[in-house]
Amino acid sequence: MATLSTAEKADIAYLIEYQRGNYDTPLDSFVAERLSVLHAKFGYDSQIVYLEALRDAPHRTLLQSLLAVSA
Repeated sequence: MATLSTAEKADIAYLIEYQRGNYDTPLDSFVAERLSVLHAKFGYDSQIVYLEALRDAPHRTLLQSLLAVSA
């Protein structure tokens, strides 16, 4: 299974705080784009496919991403 680096974890932590500041509204394009650069670690072959998954099924996609990097 893939693991996230300290810098990648820090970036995700920043995105969590960013979302909290926006009152946990649905993922906006800023968050989706920043997460999509980690698509391979989340088990996706393509950044575009990951972005589409975040758009079409954000909750399921994020949960699957968690499983992909869990130890």
